[in-house]
Amino acid sequence: MKKSLEKEKMWFERIEKYKNSEFSMKQYCVKNDLIFTTFRYWASKYNKKNNTFTDKTNKSSWTKLEEISSTNKSSAFKVKIYSATIEVNENFDLITFENIIKVLKKLC
Repeated sequence: MKKSLEKEKMWFERIEKYKNSEFSMKQYCVKNDLIFTTFRYWASKYNKKNNTFTDKTNKSSWTKLEEISSTNKSSAFKVKIYSATIEVNENFDLITFENIIKVLKKLC
């Protein structure tokens, strides 16, 4: 096998492992001692070859909305972003909520 094909195979295997992980691309690179920009380069090649999308960070990080109580008539709900859950009550402050989301996106 040519060296370039071996390298491609190695990177594509890494990307498959990333896709099956719970981590964002940045988190996966840090955890596995990979250079983020190099990983993104190979992810782009993988996506073109397989007609897929592997960057979880560009997908919506909103995973689930759940009603807090079915008997509760308020408009409260929970927002889950990766491992963080935010309970949002009926009279929440939108600016504070947006700031919390921005901080969580940076941390997750």
